[in-house]
Amino acid sequence: AIAHYKTAFNLRPDLVVALSNAIFVLSYHPDFTPADYIEHARAYDKAICEGLTPFEKWNCSSSGKLRLGFVSGDLRTHPVCYFLENILKHLDQEKFELVAYSTFAHSDEGTQRLKKYFQLWRTIDDLNDNEAAQCIHEDGVHILFDLAGYTAHNRLPVFAHKPAPVQVTWLGYFASTGLSSIDYLIADPHTLPPDQEPYFSEEIWRLPETRLCFSEPQSDVSVDPLPALENGYIRFASFNQLVKM
Repeated sequence: AIAHYKTAFNLRPDLVVALSNAIFVLSYHPDFTPADYIEHARAYDKAICEGLTPFEKWNCSSSGKLRLGFVSGDLRTHPVCYFLENILKHLDQEKFELVAYSTFAHSDEGTQRLKKYFQLWRTIDDLNDNEAAQCIHEDGVHILFDLAGYTAHNRLPVFAHKPAPVQVTWLGYFASTGLSSIDYLIADPHTLPPDQEPYFSEEIWRLPETRLCFSEPQSDVSVDPLPALENGYIRFASFNQLVKM
């Protein structure tokens, strides 16, 4: 997969999604070092910035609420939704105004739960990067959050346009974007030890305990007696994607 993605990008340098996918897949390779990673991520940044003139002035209000924008394809029943919901629930609505930029036109129960926290909800999956950046810029967003990194449905090229004066990556991805246009990465002492900072292009903004805030599940699940009490041993299981194993 890595070889084919790189071949595709070499044949079509405008096909930046191939390089994005290669970076994501390389993260699973045991011989791929953090130094290799940031080199590839910076190459991606160079590719998406080719011939691009980013915004240098913004239409942000200097009074009233801070307008926060969130760009993600996972504003639905997805781990990002689970970790985002409880934070949105506790934001001070008197100080912040929230705008969602969904990059994946799929709506479900998770989407409906999230929507009630946003003052404005836009679906931008049918907009190209220029159009999406212009839309965000016109909305006057103060701080724009990337919640995807190199995962599916990411729109990192939109951030290269610098549609908001402050841009942050957080929550849905744990490594650097490599983008010169993203100012901060929100981390914590556990997911980003200090000796790993040289492999990040963003300024690291650490929360004191954790970068994640778990949302209590809404479903009622019955719990049976612990099998280990009868079996005499503990069984471990993971229901994650096999490639991650």
